[in-house]
Amino acid sequence: MSEDQPTLLNPALQAFCFTASNTSSCIKTFDPIVSAKSVSDPNQIFTLSLQKAVKELEKVIPLLPLNNVPIRDGKETAAAFKNCSTQLHDALRQIRDTLGKMRANPFVEAQSDEQRADMMYWITVAEENLQSCIDDLATDGNEVRATVLGVKAYVNGGRDFLLRFADVLQMFWIDNGSADWGIINLENLFGICVGGLELFFVFFMFYTLCTTR
Repeated sequence: MSEDQPTLLNPALQAFCFTASNTSSCIKTFDPIVSAKSVSDPNQIFTLSLQKAVKELEKVIPLLPLNNVPIRDGKETAAAFKNCSTQLHDALRQIRDTLGKMRANPFVEAQSDEQRADMMYWITVAEENLQSCIDDLATDGNEVRATVLGVKAYVNGGRDFLLRFADVLQMFWIDNGSADWGIINLENLFGICVGGLELFFVFFMFYTLCTTR
């Protein structure tokens, strides 16, 4: 491949970042995740981003008790550490809860409104917890704060996807020649199945009447 030839953007990533407030920043954040995996659906990016957030939190939480983690000026060190540790543990639990829903059903569009509402609640609260920890940490030369900011970026992207998943998936389906499938929702599929069963029943009754004469 020529060095002058532009790199093709993964269609799933392009759709995933379609609704982001800063598309270029979204692509920059999630492209490493997509590049490391075989990704063919925005739902996969949503799940992978949450998995990445969990891994990063699991690495950074044990660092908080160390004295070399800088605290923002004006914050009492012990209280700041305690608050940050609590908030990160809570965020980790909330992200894991969301992942649990996605493991049970890896397609956001196929989940119920209640299930999506649960995930949105967990992700929103996780964002608040992450921000609370960020507010306690000093800004200069702080690797822990930088890691937590990265985790928050993954969670923000997941929140944006959940909020407008229908728009994201419609764009993805259209761009990949699957618009007709994207338009058919679960209620329509249910109606088709019921109609098919009714038609089968009519033919069965007609056949029974004919054969019993």
